[in-house]
Amino acid sequence: MPQFVKLASTSELPPAGEVKEFVLGEKMICVANVDGNITALDNVCLHVGGTLGQGVIEGGRLIGNTIPRPGRRGRIRKHGWRSTASRSRTGT
Repeated sequence: MPQFVKLASTSELPPAGEVKEFVLGEKMICVANVDGNITALDNVCLHVGGTLGQGVIEGGRLIGNTIPRPGRRGRIRKHGWRSTASRSRTGT
């Protein structure tokens, strides 16, 4: 049976469509809110080791490490790796 650890209070969780980073011991955890479904996962992107908690959610997928494009609309993806956040396990 999995062991669950409280990471944050409900008021600290990211709003729908956003991600947020949390410290848990010596690890950084990414918490994603995809259409009201809260998911916690390792903050390290499996593609190039970037941070997922600094990414964005687009089309129900978490896109790690994006940066603003000065003077232009939208964002540049540092590497374009996408993760379906709903594949991770959460508990209440």
